[in-house]
Amino acid sequence: MFPLDEEAFTKHVAKEDRFNRAIIEKHTAACHEIGSGAKHHFVVVLLTSKEEYGLSEVTIFGLLGDMISAGMDTTTISVEWAMAELIKNPRAQQKAQLELDRVFGYERVMTESDFSNLLKPKKP
Repeated sequence: MFPLDEEAFTKHVAKEDRFNRAIIEKHTAACHEIGSGAKHHFVVVLLTSKEEYGLSEVTIFGLLGDMISAGMDTTTISVEWAMAELIKNPRAQQKAQLELDRVFGYERVMTESDFSNLLKPKKP
């Protein structure tokens, strides 16, 4: 349906591969430290289960990519939903804009430390 830009796709795949390899290499060392109290998380579990479940490098890369994509998709959908709700409710949109202007101002980008300055929602 959409023409594929082969060069852009090849660059994207190479970049994704480098990213995944960096993650895998970083956590391979952690696999050897599991007994010393290292945390068991998704990548380490994949690497330590590689032989038990016959996971290939391609499978591990695919699962890692799926988890990263799933996390981004969930965030994207949540932001889209929030924006749609604000568009449907101009009063709430104005209130949110005033709050953001008060905390962040007009001349700078917000930072994580600014979040604590936002109004907390009232408990029902």
